Amino acid sequence: MGEKTTAEKRALARERSKSWREANRERYNAYARQYQAKRYEAKGKSVGEEHHRWKGDDIAYTTAHDRVRRARGRPCDHLCADGCGKEAAEWSYNGGCPRELSTISLDGRNGAGREVAYSPDVEMYSARCRGCHVKYDKSRS
Repeated sequence: MGEKTTAEKRALARERSKSWREANRERYNAYARQYQAKRYEAKGKSVGEEHHRWKGDDIAYTTAHDRVRRARGRPCDHLCADGCGKEAAEWSYNGGCPRELSTISLDGRNGAGREVAYSPDVEMYSARCRGCHVKYDKSRS
C-alpha cells in the first residue's frame, strides 16, 4: 500500500478522536467541568447565582440555552434522547415547566414571528439530533 494522503490522515484522526470521545464521554465531561470550575476559582470569577449579573428566572431564550450548556455540557457530548442512536446536536425544551417563558422568534429556522417556549430550569431540556428535534417540536405544536 502507498502513503496515505493528507485528507485520508485527517479523516482517520477525526474518526479516532470521535471514537475516543464516545468511549470516554462521562470521564471527559467530568474533567472539563472540574477544569472550568478551577479556572474560574483561580481567576476569582463567580458563576451562576453568585455572579453579579445573575437575573434569576427573568432571562432571555439564549440565556436559558447558555445555562443548559454550562450545566449539562455540549449537546454533541450526549446521544439523542429519542433513541435514534445519533449524536445529539441541540438542546430541546421538553415543555411543561411551571415557570415556562416565551418569546417571538424572528429567525427563519423557527419561522418568522413564531412564538417559542423555553424554561429557566436546565432539567427541562433534552439533547436531540436535529431531525428528532424538528419532529418533537412539530408534535408539540
